[in-house]
Amino acid sequence: MIEKTSIMMLHPDKNPSRGQSRPIFITAANGKNYYLKKQFIIDKGNKLLENCVFLQELLSYQLANYLGIPTPNCAIVSVDNNFLEYNRDLQFKASLTAGLYFATEV
Repeated sequence: MIEKTSIMMLHPDKNPSRGQSRPIFITAANGKNYYLKKQFIIDKGNKLLENCVFLQELLSYQLANYLGIPTPNCAIVSVDNNFLEYNRDLQFKASLTAGLYFATEV
């Protein structure tokens, strides 16, 4: 079963510079560190919505587990409006909105 949690702390200094989705390094309420996958990406200066990221990542994780392929644990991370109010830069710089996100454990 995949754990559901929320963001407790952001670590912008640990955000990876590689990867098309520019994931966000977080510590979740469960005390574990994750890379939070975003739905918006920047491609050649254009902001694109990849609305299947959550489903694709979750399906890939479940398929790998079924086949016995070692993969990092993951979680479903809830981002709510209260959190975004105190972290407005995420709304603008990272294009986060309230909702559920896929996160890979570090």
